[in-house]
Amino acid sequence: LITRYLIPLFRNAIGDDKIAEAAKWIKSAVYFAQQTMSAKTGEERKAFVMQYAKDIRDELKIPLTDEQIDILIESFVKELRIEEAKGNVKMLGA
Repeated sequence: LITRYLIPLFRNAIGDDKIAEAAKWIKSAVYFAQQTMSAKTGEERKAFVMQYAKDIRDELKIPLTDEQIDILIESFVKELRIEEAKGNVKMLGA
């Protein structure tokens, strides 16, 4: 779903290399937060990932809006949940 619709849409607007780099870091942050911050609420984990993504965006000078970052985060969380339901990913403490 993500790779089929959202990333191509952002790539057209931003550029292949930059969006791929941003997506890689955001996905890693989502998985990290889910694995290591299980005691935190979903809102707290999302706030951590959002700040991390903004820092990466600014450091790499990737022209992503906060809304686009939010969409990527939500998409990767959904992807993680789908993979978890299929048994392809096992989260710590789950």
